[in-house]
This record gives sequence, structure tokens and C-alpha cells, in this order.
Amino acid sequence: MNIIYRMEDVDRLRLYVCQDFIRMILKDDWKQKMHEMIKAEVEKNGRFKNAYNETYKRIRRDGIEKYSVEDMDVTLINQLINSDFDGIRAVNRNTRDALYRVKEGRNLKVHSGKHEKEEDLYRQCMFALEDLRTFVVRVDDYEIKIEDEKRKEFLEKYNDEINRLQVLLDDERIELVQLHKEFDKDIKRVLESKDVNKAWNEVQTKLWGECMVGCKNDRKYEDFMIYASDAGISQAHIEATSVLFNRKEYSESEKRLLMYCKSNLFFSPSELDDVFIYINSLSKAQNGLTETLKDIIDILQRKDYKIQRLSNGLWCRKE
Repeated sequence: MNIIYRMEDVDRLRLYVCQDFIRMILKDDWKQKMHEMIKAEVEKNGRFKNAYNETYKRIRRDGIEKYSVEDMDVTLINQLINSDFDGIRAVNRNTRDALYRVKEGRNLKVHSGKHEKEEDLYRQCMFALEDLRTFVVRVDDYEIKIEDEKRKEFLEKYNDEINRLQVLLDDERIELVQLHKEFDKDIKRVLESKDVNKAWNEVQTKLWGECMVGCKNDRKYEDFMIYASDAGISQAHIEATSVLFNRKEYSESEKRLLMYCKSNLFFSPSELDDVFIYINSLSKAQNGLTETLKDIIDILQRKDYKIQRLSNGLWCRKE
């Protein structure tokens, strides 16, 4: 269960739907007409230059004859259909409106950059699939200049694909809800314990043991650390820092490191070493100290930890 894979599935299906649609409305001489239109738009610095720039570079590099529908993305297809492009048959306004909604929801994996809840991402995927279904239905309803058999085949094929993916998303969403209920019990146990450190170590050991059984639940362990960090368990922040760093979510990783350093925990020498491992790693990954990393260093200094910066630029504690 990984929402990132499902978002990629939705993106891929959207692309295939749009590519198959434009295939049905392209005229025989579409390549030459598209080349002429894009060339004029880019070279004359037209209104839609940015939309066509990458396609123009590709055509210049590889030649128009090697260009195909498989090279088109959802944004370009939407632009061609909503422009004065003479290489396609006219498209009904209702279909164009539905395509615009599909385009606006493209690239689900590229979201705001902040850490979003998986439940919200599952909902985004479901909404995106409903927009895609609306588009598929409108093609069948309004694009009557396309042969009836082709429209019927298009409708049946992608209606089935959308249904299949929706069932999969819904099953995984329900599984996620159940998993979070399990997480909530463990978090409540830690937060209500008289000995938080002991309770935390017991929960962590239990989850790690589940992870090691057949190595099937490593994602569960990682997700719990982020979930526990969100719930305010200070001991989870450094674990979440590690998980998010490995996922290359650097901004969110350093946010968890900041939460860890702002907590009331007192760091042992080895724990302080861990903090500096992530300060240095995050600095390297992001080409220098960010404002958040500078804040972390400032907090450590104000807490009277003895720290230093070496000649090679790395931060560490003083022996």
C-alpha cells in the first residue's frame, strides 16, 4: 500500500486517455501543421510560447517525422485542442471543458511540497478519476463526428480502467483507516504512560519486530514514525527525520529535526551526533544551510550544547 504508486497510476491513465482521444481527431497532415504553428508561436514570442517551448525543442532536435502522439503530455494535448490548431477536428465545448478539468488535476505527485496526509491524497486521486470519467463520457456524448464504434470502444475501455483503479484506491484507503486506528492505540499508550520513554521503546520494539517478520512491514514502521511525530511524540521526531530524508522529502525532514531540537528532550552525546548527521546531510542535499538548519544550530547553541564547525564545513559536537 503506497499512495505514491497510485498517484502515478492515475497520472498514467489520464495520459493514455488523452492520447487516445487526440488520436481519434487528428487530421492526416497534423504533424506539418503542428510544426508550423508551434514554430511560429515560439519564434514570434507568442502568447502560448511557454506551452510549446519544450515540444519545439524536441522537434528541432529529432525532426517532426519522429514526433508522435506518444510524445504528447496532457498539457500539450489540452493546449492543442483549445487553440486554433488546424490539425484536429473541432471539439465540442462540453468536451473541452471536461478536458480542462483533467489537465488542471494533472501530476498528482507534484503537490504543494508540504507533507500531506495519505487520506487526503487518496481523496485527490478519487476526484481526479471522477473528472477523467466525466471527460470519457463527454467524448461519447458529444464527439459524434468520431465513428460510433470508436467512441463506444473508448468509453468501455476507459470506464473499466477507471472502475478498476477506483476499487483498488478504495480498498487501500479502508486499509489505511484501519492502520491508523492501530497507530492511534499505540500513540495513546505512549502519551498516557507515566513512563513515556519506556512505553515508546516498547511500541518501537514491537513495530520493528513486525517489520523483521518476513520484511513485509518496513513501510508500516516508517509511516508510524511520521504519524507519531505528527501526534507530538518527541522521540518520534528524529525517526521521522530519517524516514523523510531517505524519501528525499528534505524540507519536511528538516522540519522534523527542528521539532526534535525544540523538544524538552536532553540529548546524549550519541543522540547529538545523530542530529549533526542530519544537519550535515540535509545541508549537502540542499546545497548549503537553509534557514531551518540555521535555526536548529541556533537552538542547540542556546541550549548550551558544545558544538563547532570544522574546516571542511561540517558541524559536530566538541569533545
